[in-house]
Amino acid sequence: MNRIGKMVWEILDELKLVEKAEVQCCGVTPYQGYILMQLLENDGISMQLLAEKMRVAVSTMTRNIDKLEANGLVKRVKSDRDARVFEVVLTEQGRGVGERVAGSWRGYFDRIAQHLTPEEQQWVIRGLEVFLKGIRRAGCCCGDNDKEEQE
Repeated sequence: MNRIGKMVWEILDELKLVEKAEVQCCGVTPYQGYILMQLLENDGISMQLLAEKMRVAVSTMTRNIDKLEANGLVKRVKSDRDARVFEVVLTEQGRGVGERVAGSWRGYFDRIAQHLTPEEQQWVIRGLEVFLKGIRRAGCCCGDNDKEEQE
């Protein structure tokens, strides 16, 4: 594995540890926390579109929404535009948990930024932008390499 790969794995390992501490304190799994944060930005989104945004199968999203709904954090409502479609809506409790999760992540990244100079922060942002562009161009490791740039 090259140096970039090793650093990425190291970052992912660090974020997994932080993820558990920052998100599970809110009473949800890290993945459920991501769903709630997505709904903060897209409340009332269809199950299909939510699954697409999170890059998972609809069946996977359905299982997770079932759990969040059982815990009173979301509810499914029929779409006004299409009665065949269900939209996922945050409950008041779900909005509160989602805001705590999002705030926890914001706080974590703010703490990281405090240890960097403004110039270093700009380097990191630029480096991450370039890296993300490379990821999108590389495609999946299972075949679709040399994917066209998505801009």
